[in-house]
Amino acid sequence: MQLDNELLILEKYKLTPNELFLIKTLLIFEDDKQLIYRFLPLCKELGIDPRSLLVSLQSKGIITKAYTIPGKGEVLKPEEIIFNQNFIKTFYKASFELGKEL
Repeated sequence: MQLDNELLILEKYKLTPNELFLIKTLLIFEDDKQLIYRFLPLCKELGIDPRSLLVSLQSKGIITKAYTIPGKGEVLKPEEIIFNQNFIKTFYKASFELGKEL
């Protein structure tokens, strides 16, 4: 995704850069499971709470209410996260990944 398109996504959905990076990491989880497991310890090291990012994404409608965010100390299962399909379509359109299955 080009930087200009990333900024458009940030503006449209009122996302923080950390939220966008988490979204991108979660969306490529299917293809590269190791990235999320590298990202989560990095968050902890930098004082970023991934759970609070998930709560924020859910309040912004990026992650649906059907997904139950794990409590503190519970294990995050990235494959269970349910994204809003309208957001996914917009995201992939901005990424020029229109051929990817939605």
